[in-house]
Amino acid sequence: MRRPRPRLRRRTGRAAAAAAAAATAYANTSPVSGAPAVQRSYYSAGLPKFLADDADRIIGAMAAHLPFSLDDKQRGAWESEIAILQSA
Repeated sequence: MRRPRPRLRRRTGRAAAAAAAAATAYANTSPVSGAPAVQRSYYSAGLPKFLADDADRIIGAMAAHLPFSLDDKQRGAWESEIAILQSA
């Protein structure tokens, strides 16, 4: 016989704010070390936004996160990749 699932109380006020802050802090930390998580992408967006954005805007977002200067070869490669992905 299955045991009934316990009902969860809905948090309100300070409890809800504290739970949301804890969830956000947990989501932004490494599950292994607990250290702040490293952003692993130069650009992140859902498919509709990616398809709607123009290549210059996407490249600008990616270039803003580069730890070095953007050279012409890299920019050309990104432009080609974006065009291929947006046309697929």
